[in-house]
Amino acid sequence: MFFRPEDLRFLDRVSANLTKLECDHQRALAVSALVRSCLQKQPRGVFTISGDPARYDDGRRDLRLSIEQHFLEQVAVYNEAVFSNALENRALRCDVFDADAQGIDLVYLDPP
Repeated sequence: MFFRPEDLRFLDRVSANLTKLECDHQRALAVSALVRSCLQKQPRGVFTISGDPARYDDGRRDLRLSIEQHFLEQVAVYNEAVFSNALENRALRCDVFDADAQGIDLVYLDPP
């Protein structure tokens, strides 16, 4: 409903192969890149538009690229964000008041 047949075939192929990635980090990166690709390909970035996407084509590059092309670009973008600072890093997911404040450099709050 939202994508062309060639994009749907690519989504099916990637979805089927995601389970073959043994590394959780690689799988998370691939899923993130895939979701971002779908959002970029969708006109106006929302899934309220259906039918022939060509009628919404206002010349933007994002609409001309296939989801596969978007995916390859997004994998590269996410991989560029992965680096080593040569330190031991730790991330916690908990109530900020339950965390031991010793040694914490950053707290990210995401209230509802």
